[in-house]
Amino acid sequence: MRRFAVVLLVLAGFGLVGCSPPAKPIVGLTSVAGEPVVLLVACDSFSVVSVYERSSSAASSAPAARWVVSTSDSVERQLVELPLFQPPAGWRVDDAALTGLRPDGRYSAGGLSFRQALPVEFSAEQVRGLASDRVLTARDYRRGRVVSRAAFEKAGKASCA
Repeated sequence: MRRFAVVLLVLAGFGLVGCSPPAKPIVGLTSVAGEPVVLLVACDSFSVVSVYERSSSAASSAPAARWVVSTSDSVERQLVELPLFQPPAGWRVDDAALTGLRPDGRYSAGGLSFRQALPVEFSAEQVRGLASDRVLTARDYRRGRVVSRAAFEKAGKASCA
């Protein structure tokens, strides 16, 4: 019986070590003056935001075009606005292969700031059609939703805990 208890504890330990916290809705998109803006609720001083074009063909072997920016100067639990392709002061461009959104393109935005962000799937048309007080964010890994900017910020800050 004692040997069984030890094996059970070891297996439980491996299960706990292999787990990572679930992704949270800390990234969203909005439109300001008709231009797409990525919103991030920073949960840590180090933050990364990425946007990439989703391939229209499953057979495509070409790497996805990406726009990736990062910083080590985020303020925890603060909402950061990142105009696409124009990072604010203090943010470094890590990959700039993606330079614009095609009208018929499909994209995904994600990020990391202590917590992994739930990815947000979107098109240029979806984002440009948003009012500046509305945010397209992820409900889960498969579905997005549009919420008020205040609701997005509140949920994002709660996700940082």
